Amino acid sequence: MLKAIKKFALKYFSPYTTMFINDAKDEVEIHYSWTFQDAVEWTGCSLREERVVVYRYNTPIVTRLAVSEV
Repeated sequence: MLKAIKKFALKYFSPYTTMFINDAKDEVEIHYSWTFQDAVEWTGCSLREERVVVYRYNTPIVTRLAVSEV
């Protein structure tokens, strides 16, 4: 029960949301963070072909576009 409450609190009250958007596979993955450092660390875990957007209270603050090789 305590784990469910923590998960609920993280999803609805955490200030930072990191979205991984993979256009090739039409997938979106979302991670919630309490600190800016955690949100940026999630950005470092993304794949090269994914776009990454970090939001703070529904306002985008950091964006990284997909990397394509030539």
